Amino acid sequence: MKKPLPGRTFYRCLSCDLVYLSPQTSTTDYEEHYGEGYISHKHVPSKPPRESYASQKLLQLRGQIWQELFQVPMGLVSSGLFTRWMLLLIRRSVFFRSTPLKCDGNGKKLLDVGSGAGQFLTAQSQRGWNVHGLEPAPRMVEESRARGLDVRQGFSIAPYFPTPTFHFIVLNQVFEHLTDPQVMLKEGHDALRENGILYMNMPNARSLPAWLFRGFWFNLDAPRHNLLFSPSVIRRLLVQENFEVLMLYTSSSTKGFTGSIEYLLRDVFHLPLPEGSVRKNKWFNRCLVPFVRLIDWFGVGDNLHVIARKKSIL
Repeated sequence: MKKPLPGRTFYRCLSCDLVYLSPQTSTTDYEEHYGEGYISHKHVPSKPPRESYASQKLLQLRGQIWQELFQVPMGLVSSGLFTRWMLLLIRRSVFFRSTPLKCDGNGKKLLDVGSGAGQFLTAQSQRGWNVHGLEPAPRMVEESRARGLDVRQGFSIAPYFPTPTFHFIVLNQVFEHLTDPQVMLKEGHDALRENGILYMNMPNARSLPAWLFRGFWFNLDAPRHNLLFSPSVIRRLLVQENFEVLMLYTSSSTKGFTGSIEYLLRDVFHLPLPEGSVRKNKWFNRCLVPFVRLIDWFGVGDNLHVIARKKSIL
């Protein structure tokens, strides 16, 4: 694959299909590559809640879908057969897939690994979750704590939570940044309660955009991304660490295409394009929406979502 930076190259293992960066970026280099402009370190103002009857009903429905998906497998609530079938159909929609855990927490414990500026933790706290975070960037930890959030510094779960503590663990665009993902899964398994849920999303190394754009694929994002996973690789890792995969699907953004096209035009055709001029073009992105929805339907979108349940070790 194309060298994304001088001295660094992505390779694909022909045996296991894992894509890895060599040499990898260590956590000691974190501040060098994750500055204030990094997306999870930005403070984006929260949108005011929609007050129309239809909007409130949609939000209520989304919450019900997530409650069914997570709480029924955990044995926390029961559901009728008709409701299960209806929710099974609805949860295939973009409305559900792209926005995880939009439901009431009712005091259940949630850990967000790589919590960044703490926006997800704040939103979940307002929904009634008992939230905790892990974040390697010292400045983000300080800012999160200043807003009253319980955020510990680092990426390792075990030093802070060595025993089963959480109902849910979230790794939102985090897994690809790690150097040893199996350690994270082992620690996550230990920190989850019985039938606890692990939710992850990450770039899909077997997506159509990855195949089309190769070394110019927007989601390579070197040197921040050390590892890139295909559905088969992530499923195998989860099974090895005693997780049961409940759902595995893609839900993609058009900016995976527009960002890749911008790289291609600038680096191959040497067009003097301003940063984001193609990637953030709203009309170009809108035109690509039907295509992105289609590739997600076939499971080859560029953003991979995984929902797994902890299996007890006998």
